[in-house]
Amino acid sequence: MLSSLVTDENRAVFFSVMSAFYAIGMGLAPVASRQALLLDIPQWRLFAFAMVTALAAAVLFNIAALRLHQIPKRSLALAGGEKQALRLIFGSGAKYPLIMVFLGACIFSTMTNFQTTFAISRGLNFSVFFIWYTIAVIGARFLLSGSVSRRDPIKMTMALLATMCMALGLLMITRTDLLYAVSALILGLSYGLVYPLIQAQAVNESDERVRSKTLVYFSLSYFLGVYGFPKVGAYIIVNSGYQALLVTLLALAAAELAVAVWRYFASRPALLETGRPS
Repeated sequence: MLSSLVTDENRAVFFSVMSAFYAIGMGLAPVASRQALLLDIPQWRLFAFAMVTALAAAVLFNIAALRLHQIPKRSLALAGGEKQALRLIFGSGAKYPLIMVFLGACIFSTMTNFQTTFAISRGLNFSVFFIWYTIAVIGARFLLSGSVSRRDPIKMTMALLATMCMALGLLMITRTDLLYAVSALILGLSYGLVYPLIQAQAVNESDERVRSKTLVYFSLSYFLGVYGFPKVGAYIIVNSGYQALLVTLLALAAAELAVAVWRYFASRPALLETGRPS
């Protein structure tokens, strides 16, 4: 819905703002739940609250649908159906963001799902991670997304992914809450900016006829990582420990960075050709 309302130039900014609101809920919910349990509030009330918020979201989506139903659709019907759409998507530069969001989702889901037990194993307070991670993500997406979107998207992607690798490296040596907070801050800053950036790139680099489908496959790649990788992460924790898990996540971040670097050098011949005088 949002993509249909924006242009190629401001898509990254609007995706950043939308993702910031998502990050607010993701980051504050674990902290609020912990405080509620410390106050002996029954767990069923927490689930009841979640049910109410889900119903509220459904109402808001219906209101939005009523207001936006007259906006013309930008995606056109394809004679080849889904197969042709897939060929157009994976035959374009959009395939790189799809790979990258999967790798990033594996890291994100592991960091959020196993953060409480990781913190306990190191004698840390997991609230420190969620608070500083959320502050970094929200601050970055609200305050920095505009300036980031005005720069070369591929170069910014490489810089942010390199920063994410540094954050994971810091987590490997974290033993104090101060270093824990710094690691969370850097991770939130890098992941918080790179996710909407590559999401916008996936749309902008796909054929206009399949842009809505590109977003669908982008979300699919994201959810495959979010819901699929935690099983792998749990296996690594049980058999090899948290340090091995962090090494694995660092390898995934390095692989995501490698895709961005490959994409940068793969796009250079085309850029040189278009910039060459006729």
